Amino acid sequence: MKKLSYLFIAVILSGLTIISACKKSDDDTVDKKPTITFKGGNDYTSSDVTIATGDSVKVGVIALSNTNSNAKLNKFTLILTSNNIPQVLLDSTLNISTFDINFFITFNNESVFRLSAKITDKDGESQEIAFNVTVAASAGPIYEYSNTLLAAQHVTDIGNSFASMTGDVWLLATAKANADKVDFLYFYGATNLATLASPADEAAATVYNDTINGLQTWSVRNNTLFKKITTAVDWESITNDALIVELTAEGVTETKINELAVGNILAFITDPAKPEFAGKKGLIKITAINTGDEGDITFDVKVQE
Repeated sequence: MKKLSYLFIAVILSGLTIISACKKSDDDTVDKKPTITFKGGNDYTSSDVTIATGDSVKVGVIALSNTNSNAKLNKFTLILTSNNIPQVLLDSTLNISTFDINFFITFNNESVFRLSAKITDKDGESQEIAFNVTVAASAGPIYEYSNTLLAAQHVTDIGNSFASMTGDVWLLATAKANADKVDFLYFYGATNLATLASPADEAAATVYNDTINGLQTWSVRNNTLFKKITTAVDWESITNDALIVELTAEGVTETKINELAVGNILAFITDPAKPEFAGKKGLIKITAINTGDEGDITFDVKVQE
């Protein structure tokens, strides 16, 4: 019987212990954390934002001691994290009840940054707030050329080559003299039909094969690359290079685009080895075609400066 009694007492005591552990004092339910907030309005940034490289954000922080504990604030940290690498921007020791600070941060690199602000009081209680800053490449200026006319290979009084650095159109002899500047030519072929091609393209070389000024005699044959755009493009809305960069991000691999039609939009990237205007990205919009090897093509161009 004694063994049973001891067992019963042990269970009761255990139960009392559990009940006691689960019961919280009134003091445990009181919030003792300090408060911290980002300032809003007046050009302050207080939530997730996207900016361009080189831009700055204005940030303000207000922190207050907890009204229940009245524990003074003794530490403020401001940390900027990118690619899981934290950078401490500010680490301040305090002994105050109210903390108020403003600062500007300039972002020069593309990335997603997390800006976190943390306040800690003398009792070790803390509170943290944060938001993300997405930094994207700033849009650049562009050159625009409208109603550019290039003739096909058997026309002798209208140029057939184009330089996107200046918008110049040149006949073959002048183009040869400016070979380092020519980005593409126009020809109309029996199978290729209406075609814009790089000077480095072999099909273009079989068309423009004059023994004096043909492509095979040029000192430089720029390797411009193209891609036909298959998605809708609002041409008039392109006022900087943002969409151009997006549309040339991949797939610009062809030395020519053939079977052109009115309304086609092509992306192109100039030869990265050009002495000037190297690796520039642009778009071409075909606006008119007169078919045949004595015809011509009209187009608009928007290209990075």
